[in-house]
Amino acid sequence: MRTTWMWIFPRSVVASLGLLMLLAIGCSGEVQVSVPGCENCPERCLQEGNRGKCATCLKDEHCQSQSSPTKKCTQDHKCICGSEKDCPVGQHCAGVAGCVECLNDSHCTSPDRPSCVGNTCQVCRANQTQACAPEGQNVCQKGTQICKGNSSWGECKDFVVCKSGEKCVEEKCVPDCPEPPECKDKDIQCTSDVNTIPGTFKKCERNEKGCFEWSNTAGSCNRDEYCNNGACVKATCPQGFTDCNGECVNLKNNRKHCGKCDTACKDGELCGDGSCTLSCPAGQTACSGSCANLKVDRLHCGKCDNACPSGEVCDAGSCVVSCPASQTLCKGLCVDIQTDRGNCGKCGVVCNAGEVCTKGACEVSCPTGQTSCGGKCVDVQTDRANCGTCGTACTGLQQCSQGACKCPTGLTLCGGACVDLNSNAAHCGACSKACPTNQLCALGSCKASCLPSTPTICGGGCVDTQSNSAHCGSCGNACTGGTYCTNGQCVCPQGEALCNKKCTSVQTDTQNCGACGNVCQVGSICSNGTCKLACPQATPTVCNGGCVNTKTDNLNCGSCGNQCSGGTNCVNGTCSCPQGISLCSGNCVNTMNDRSHCGACGNACTAGQICTQGQCSLSCQPGFLACNGRCVDPNTDATNCGSCGAKCASGFSCQSGACTRVCTGGQSLCNSVCVNLQNDNNNCGSCGTACTGGRSCQSGSCSCPSGKSFCNGSCVDILSSLQNCGGCGNVCNTVCQNGQCLNCVPGTMTFSYTGAKQTFTVPNCARSITIQAWGAQGGAKGTTQGGKGAYIKGTVTVTPGEALTVIVGGKGGDASLSNTTHGGGGGGGSFVYRNTGPTPLVIAGGGGGTSYQQNAGSGGSATTSAVGGGYGTTPIGGGGRTDNGGGGGTGAGGGGWNADGQSNNWATGGKKQGGAGGTTRYTGFGGFGGAGASFHGGGGGGGYTGGGGGLYRVGGGGGGSYNIGTNPTNQAGVNSGHGKIVISW
Repeated sequence: MRTTWMWIFPRSVVASLGLLMLLAIGCSGEVQVSVPGCENCPERCLQEGNRGKCATCLKDEHCQSQSSPTKKCTQDHKCICGSEKDCPVGQHCAGVAGCVECLNDSHCTSPDRPSCVGNTCQVCRANQTQACAPEGQNVCQKGTQICKGNSSWGECKDFVVCKSGEKCVEEKCVPDCPEPPECKDKDIQCTSDVNTIPGTFKKCERNEKGCFEWSNTAGSCNRDEYCNNGACVKATCPQGFTDCNGECVNLKNNRKHCGKCDTACKDGELCGDGSCTLSCPAGQTACSGSCANLKVDRLHCGKCDNACPSGEVCDAGSCVVSCPASQTLCKGLCVDIQTDRGNCGKCGVVCNAGEVCTKGACEVSCPTGQTSCGGKCVDVQTDRANCGTCGTACTGLQQCSQGACKCPTGLTLCGGACVDLNSNAAHCGACSKACPTNQLCALGSCKASCLPSTPTICGGGCVDTQSNSAHCGSCGNACTGGTYCTNGQCVCPQGEALCNKKCTSVQTDTQNCGACGNVCQVGSICSNGTCKLACPQATPTVCNGGCVNTKTDNLNCGSCGNQCSGGTNCVNGTCSCPQGISLCSGNCVNTMNDRSHCGACGNACTAGQICTQGQCSLSCQPGFLACNGRCVDPNTDATNCGSCGAKCASGFSCQSGACTRVCTGGQSLCNSVCVNLQNDNNNCGSCGTACTGGRSCQSGSCSCPSGKSFCNGSCVDILSSLQNCGGCGNVCNTVCQNGQCLNCVPGTMTFSYTGAKQTFTVPNCARSITIQAWGAQGGAKGTTQGGKGAYIKGTVTVTPGEALTVIVGGKGGDASLSNTTHGGGGGGGSFVYRNTGPTPLVIAGGGGGTSYQQNAGSGGSATTSAVGGGYGTTPIGGGGRTDNGGGGGTGAGGGGWNADGQSNNWATGGKKQGGAGGTTRYTGFGGFGGAGASFHGGGGGGGYTGGGGGLYRVGGGGGGSYNIGTNPTNQAGVNSGHGKIVISW
């Protein structure tokens, strides 16, 4: 666009300008005058007083070119980019900032510089955090590093590296145990055979690395148990006794069972050490034909026939009381298994070092002020995972204070979350007080903009990211794991450290004792940041990192490391052998049967001799074995059947060197089980013959119950079975009665209204009948008819010759048209029921009567629930919730099955179970079949539940129906006039 300027000059210069003006006249005749200062830019001239100056642009076109087609001219006459078309490849238009490297993170495509900061792609954004792992280290759990102000990542902190002997599993360092493990926790492995009582075993325990392996520490079953397949099993007979035909006997001194069951000594002989002899071995006394050790025999304690009372044992010839009721005998000692560390819960269960036995369970022994939770000592007053009680964990930003989960200082619990009422737009100043959509929450008040003290907008609220724990350092960076925000950094409270993303007390945490990842050994506790062993009073001495009692510990007897060997046990700090056993050459031996120390230490029997009762004797005769210091026949000895120590279980005998079950009382052996072939249903007469089809085993034969025969695999009554009438396979297509087929001719019987009960006798050939019942209609008023009766149909099972009661409902009495205040009576229900009980079969409810204002009553219901009379749609005197129809005020209720209908001052209700209809002082009597009478409102219909009476101008309710039959048909309000019943077979 061309600009024309006109100036006014003084007269003195007009002449001198004339020539200039002529020269300025163009071809079109237009005059152009340049402004001083804008001679070179007449189209981009800006006037300032009497002069002008050249501007970069006055409009967008002045900025645009082929290479910059969308540039724009600003109000201060500068050209800026209008789109990326004006920028070099790879740059983006930022308006007045010009073409820049990025506008947002999506423009930063290099993985080394992914963040857009100040329109430049940088490594990270200030205070941004990320997971990290230092190079060259096998990190199990990544640490955290924070972006510094120069957009570079800071040092990687709080990462976890597994120690030697550990491996990383699911970001946790765990012991590097073999896979699969050698054994499982609490498993036991038997170290004795099934003939040793009490049995012994070794347990599966954690080693120093924390891996499960078989421990060398020996355990012992109870005195009456042996060890078998990793479990202590209660023996059939006490130790030293044998089961002989159900009786526990001592084969060493029983004359009837001397040496083995059923081997009796001759008259004049005694039984000593399992052999019949004329005199007892040394150290034993003849008592009642048996050789007894008066020092230990309960039946002959101290002297013959001096039996110890129940609950006592014989010890050194004196009867002494066995363990008290509150204690248990373990390895010859009475202990309280509720508190004993060496027998915690049961004999042989030893608590780990640092544990105590409480209520029969091993628990960690914690110092004062701490509680054992999940195997570690914690302060439930401050522990977030066990706040107040073990297992009660604080969630979200909550912290544990004085045993309760509370929000950090400055935060409030709103809707289950800790929020800052000063900056939360949904809870501004108070819980649930939300700010409008166009306002922010600043210092607890809804405002249009943020205040200087909380300058940053985060989530609709104004916060200080240097101190706000929900937006620490940057929006959305919430402090978790018990940390709080200070100087824009999430830190733990004083005395705690951030371990595995949670603040924990390194003073007490056994997994982070003194520093993160410093795990205390099993049994140790963390006290003041140091792993220590807390020994309870019962095991006060520390030996090799464990708590022991040097008075009873076999591995540390009297002093640490002094291990009892050779079968000795630690008693009062001294390794000694059990009573009756001698210490020979460092081993506990029984000098009564040990060949190397027979009778005394060092007295060895010569070749071919055995040691019996402390004396060397010749070896056993051919065919016999020397077992436990005596000669036995392995072909017949139940305790050494086939080989020494092979003991037959209870109920088995040794035959030809094999344990074979012995059946008594006339029983036979079938599949290793003793059974009576005379009455066993699975083995009747012979093994494997099972009685089926309802038969039972009687005298060795499968028989049906009395009155039944076995036909085609089942016991049936041939007097009534249709498939076996009078004999197996004799099919009867009608009815089988007394073993004869009866020809049954189909028939139908119709019952009409009579006003009285009627009877139907079931034909002799009928087993089922089909009943159709129509309830009666309610009484009319003028041209308005009462409610129609229900129709009910069903098939029921009956007994031939059975007598059933039939009641046909009567139509309710019509109201007099001439008397405007009278309504119609209810229609009676139609009933068929058994006299026993009585029991209803089919009931069709009657309809309700019409009101005095000619409002029709309700029809009979198709369900068991009756209909109530009422005003419009509102029920009044609801229909028979307890079987009787409620009174509507002026119309009486219909009778139900169990109760009469309610009456009022003008009319009476119908009788129960299809009885007489209600009466009134006016017209509108209730129909027979339990219908209610009327006054103003209509009477209620009779039925299984009676209909409610109407109120003034409202008609009566219909009665409820009942159908016990199969293939039912139930229709409400279909019958006019009196009721009807049709029975067919």
